[in-house]
Amino acid sequence: MSVIGGMIASLFIWGMQFIPENGITLVFIVLGILILFIYFGVYKLTQFDR
Repeated sequence: MSVIGGMIASLFIWGMQFIPENGITLVFIVLGILILFIYFGVYKLTQFDR
């Protein structure tokens, strides 16, 4: 996970030259929502198996 975080962080540092601040904020919000959906999906799968 830390390797993926480092890769995303370096891409955002590079992308800040081309993407405005509002765009970067929007991308972070979308990534956060996506992570929440993935988390809840995995949680439901683990609860279903029990």
